[in-house]
Amino acid sequence: MKTFYLRLTSVCVASLVLLIGCGGGSSGSEDESVLGKYVGTWIDKCTVISPGGGSDGPISEHQIFTITQLDDTRLSAAFQGPRYSSVDCSGTAIPSGESTSILTYVGSKSVPQGTADMFQVAKSGSAPRNNISMIKDGQFYPVGDPDQMAADGFPSNVVLEYVFRKR
Repeated sequence: MKTFYLRLTSVCVASLVLLIGCGGGSSGSEDESVLGKYVGTWIDKCTVISPGGGSDGPISEHQIFTITQLDDTRLSAAFQGPRYSSVDCSGTAIPSGESTSILTYVGSKSVPQGTADMFQVAKSGSAPRNNISMIKDGQFYPVGDPDQMAADGFPSNVVLEYVFRKR
């Protein structure tokens, strides 16, 4: 359970998780602006929480962010973490509730892996905090570990390991 909450915190902070298909129109083009590229629904890989064998059976989950653009500087990111009674996120989802954060764009910086974007994340009941995210090769990476940031708040290097893909 601790791993789930650490993951949830990391993801929410990186909450910069942001994205719901950009309108989708018939042109097929996507908004590549700083905020527009985050708009859509993003999902991470299926994670096994419990392989089963106990009285609860197997449990797996996805982390899902739905991001919409509020205006020229702000995004709204709704988070869900549905669970499944399987080891592969198949079957009927067990709802987990939803939390929403407002992400205010602070700035961008080039790092060896691409352009990192900083957002101030405000979530009801929590103090606002800065987080870093990247969109690289059409995938969303929340990369903001505050312990690994330089004095300017940006990372000097980014580990592109925790990934969300557009749904």
